[in-house]
Amino acid sequence: MMYEPMKTILIIEDNQPISEIISETLEGVAGYQAISVPDATQALELLRRLEVDLVILDVALPGMDGFELYEVLEKELADRPVPVVICSAMDRKQIDSWMQRRNIRYHVPKPFELDDLLDCVALALEQA
Repeated sequence: MMYEPMKTILIIEDNQPISEIISETLEGVAGYQAISVPDATQALELLRRLEVDLVILDVALPGMDGFELYEVLEKELADRPVPVVICSAMDRKQIDSWMQRRNIRYHVPKPFELDDLLDCVALALEQA
């Protein structure tokens, strides 16, 4: 059997209980390592020095919101694109419109079922 390297997933979520639930759920899946940060500034610092396989991005973040952070990531990580799963309670039409303009395919609306999140993460990693 071939060895599969750990998939590192960055969770950018300012709500600590939600962040912990996502982290614990992902860490419970073989092959996933979760790293959580509460804001865009810490996310950018981390992404500049660490390669991640996937980003789970909340939109409503303190300071720079998820939309703005995505724009920065798209420019800074152009040479190594990272799949993004939007995880937000924001209005579905607004999210869908924004995602469509940026060709983002993965969205898990809050509140969410953990199985739905895991399915979306697996699909995004598989199609990356």
